[in-house]
Amino acid sequence: AKQKADELHKAFEEVRKTKGDLSAAVPGSDREVKNKLRLIGEPICLFGEDPADRRGRLKLLLSKGKYQELLKPAAAAAAKEASRGDDKRGKVEQELFFTIGSENLMAKRRKLWDITRQKSKKVLEAEREDFHKTIDYDYNRRFTVLADALKSAHSIEEFTGAGSDTRPLSCIRLSRATRGADPHAQAPRVAVASWSGYIGIWSADEKMKRLYTLGSDGHGHSDR
Repeated sequence: AKQKADELHKAFEEVRKTKGDLSAAVPGSDREVKNKLRLIGEPICLFGEDPADRRGRLKLLLSKGKYQELLKPAAAAAAKEASRGDDKRGKVEQELFFTIGSENLMAKRRKLWDITRQKSKKVLEAEREDFHKTIDYDYNRRFTVLADALKSAHSIEEFTGAGSDTRPLSCIRLSRATRGADPHAQAPRVAVASWSGYIGIWSADEKMKRLYTLGSDGHGHSDR
């Protein structure tokens, strides 16, 4: 490296003695330095040369007038090409254009469209079937519940009796015979209690006869 630096220094001294131009502008980027060397036909890299040595070699070469003349047309051509490229890119951005695809591309796109259409059709059919199943199930379930309610309503028999009191009834209990839980039990009975404190035992038949009273009237409040 020291030997190369000494050689470069001697070359600069020789140029100075011959009144050469050492004020030539040299780019700082190593990539631009290599491009300059390539334009003037010099090797872009010598053995053992670093970016600083390469920049010094370019400066030494540019101190000779013939290399300056070689760079001028190349720089002008590069600038012209760059401006032409910019104009071309600007025109392309403002221009509407399309590219005609090949028959193979069109066939593949049609095939993909057909596959997508078939899959979409299957999905829609499955969703439609599930929707109808849900509707039918809900309708059948509602119809079954309504039918059971109507059946229970038709089985209810209207029956009235005198087992009530002047106050609202608080409790009614049926005997086991009345409920049918014990067929060997005594005759069916019904117990009625009201807010007035009255508790009466009645026969659970068509006569609805009061058999006896467990409570007495007047024990409860008398507010209507």
